[in-house]
Amino acid sequence: MKETRRFITIATCKDSIDAHVLRTRLESEGIFVILKDEYTVTWDPLASNAIGGVRILVPGDQAAEA
Repeated sequence: MKETRRFITIATCKDSIDAHVLRTRLESEGIFVILKDEYTVTWDPLASNAIGGVRILVPGDQAAEA
């Protein structure tokens, strides 16, 4: 049976630069990170407020550590 991971949003960033800084910090601690809506915000920065910015997602079992 295939195991599925549940991801939790732990933070949002207004732009992709801040999101990458946070991603790098988390990954240096061994935490897996997904950036959601990164490309949309990079392509159209004015859409950031409308979609809630770039979301930082981590696996549920690593959320407390993150």
